Amino acid sequence: MFRHQPLILLLSTALLMGCLQRPPVPPAKYKPPAESTVNEPTMAEMCSPSAGAEYGLLKRVVVVGFGLSDPAQANDLNEIEQRYPSQLTKLLDDEGRFVLTERGHTILVPAALDLMGNYSRTAAEQARQVAEEQGAQFVISGRFLDLSSTYYDNLIDTARKWPVRQLVVEIEVFDGYSGSLITRHLYRDRVKGRIDMKQITPFDGRFNESEYGQAVAHMLKLQVRDIVNDLACMPMQARILKLDGNTVYIDAGANVLLRPNDELKIFRKRIAAHDLHDKMVAEEIPYGTLTIKRLFPNSSIGTLKLKRGRAEDLRPGDIVRAW
Repeated sequence: MFRHQPLILLLSTALLMGCLQRPPVPPAKYKPPAESTVNEPTMAEMCSPSAGAEYGLLKRVVVVGFGLSDPAQANDLNEIEQRYPSQLTKLLDDEGRFVLTERGHTILVPAALDLMGNYSRTAAEQARQVAEEQGAQFVISGRFLDLSSTYYDNLIDTARKWPVRQLVVEIEVFDGYSGSLITRHLYRDRVKGRIDMKQITPFDGRFNESEYGQAVAHMLKLQVRDIVNDLACMPMQARILKLDGNTVYIDAGANVLLRPNDELKIFRKRIAAHDLHDKMVAEEIPYGTLTIKRLFPNSSIGTLKLKRGRAEDLRPGDIVRAW
């Protein structure tokens, strides 16, 4: 009997330690910040395709890369400057309201003085150039303002730290023709749980399952909602490519869901000046209507009906709009 006492004592000690040991804490689940509830209809609802055929025309949008205020904060977020806007592009495409182009390696940077004392191009000028090169009506850009991590002391288990990481992102939407800033949104979140993304590719399975990945997904959802609302009630716009008497060629066709006999408004648009906030002030002169006669995948041909002026006054680069 006494021969088994050490074994019994060892088993008893193990059981006692098991009872005293604190059970493992389950991983924290991401909880999105509370949002205010608004019962009024959104712009996306008021200007949905069901409100009129003109709202069903698609708008061409180019999404550029996102800048980093502090690149060191994103050392574990591989190529987040391109991967994040790429994911935003996919989600916007799912909305069925846009013709999207992705240009992740182009990042709009604020104007700054060079060594010669001259200012570089403004973000508005950069947006206008990108839109012209891509044939886009709108340009969406963004910037990661804060991706920093902090590890707080754990009062229960001093050997462990409570990790918290910031997620602060700014989104800007530009008018592609003038370069004017249409809107700017700021999104903030503070994420607890798994925040270290080393050896994890953004938007892969492990990233999406992490608390930080879930926070990113939630923020993208909010950004898509806001961008759709920002642009829902703005008319589809295209540029005149060529004029031949009263025959007008434009750079939009079946790709934006135009149909034969659709009528568009024609404007001469002149950049008049810059205001104090570096926004281009454009003057629009209504000229008449364009009735679509022939469609191609990315262009169309229509007949011009003037209300003022002469057809010779119009130039390639002038615009047509849904209203």
